[in-house]
Amino acid sequence: MEMEHDFLDKYAHIDGPVQRLHPHPKILLAVLTILLVVLTSPTNTARFAGVGILLALTLAVSGVPASFVLRRSLVVLPFVLAVALGAPFLEPGAGGHVPIVAGLEVPRAGLLVVWNVLVKSWLSAVTMLLLVSTTPFPSLLDGARSLGVPRIMAQVIAFMYRYLFIIQDELMRLVRARTSRSIGNEGFLWHARTAGGLLGSLFIRSYERGERVYLAMAARGYAGELPILERQKMASRDVVASLVMVLVLACVAGVTL
Repeated sequence: MEMEHDFLDKYAHIDGPVQRLHPHPKILLAVLTILLVVLTSPTNTARFAGVGILLALTLAVSGVPASFVLRRSLVVLPFVLAVALGAPFLEPGAGGHVPIVAGLEVPRAGLLVVWNVLVKSWLSAVTMLLLVSTTPFPSLLDGARSLGVPRIMAQVIAFMYRYLFIIQDELMRLVRARTSRSIGNEGFLWHARTAGGLLGSLFIRSYERGERVYLAMAARGYAGELPILERQKMASRDVVASLVMVLVLACVAGVTL
């Protein structure tokens, strides 16, 4: 079993108008879009629709397949639902109740909380996926570092992204070895015991690999920050595109007040 090593920025290297933009304005525009979504009232569906249309247009222009972004954006929904589903039963029923099934009613204010959490989380996830899908990961981290992200945080994310593939490949080899040594269904307790052993072995191997990688990098002059071979320069088209997008966001915020 092989891992897809470009599962995030698979389409970041294609020659598209969004991909050619400098990372700095893309990061700032993504942050502004998320702030606009977060600060929107849950009853302002027009603004949510406006942001959704803007993201859809950006996705179409970028050339990134919609299925690629939508499939990954749905990953956040189970975690959000696990947190939000209890909200209807915690909110007071001042705004009335809504019947669900078999005589079960939940406060209308609680359903509004669930909607608020779901739509904001999903739009924010789509925004971040669009940013990552149209920007190579090293350029994205370098841009975030230039915009004030702490150096240690940027380095931890860079190493995590770089070696996550190796750790998963190591896990796949351990699972393959376990499967080759088992015959049929050994039962739940056996699988639980072997899963614990796999995780322990994976932790030890990852720790040892990290030590070897650090010593090798220190021997080659690593001083706490990975060098960038080529930085993209800000061009006039980046400034113009950024101003246009800021104006469009302002229009979405103003028209949907």
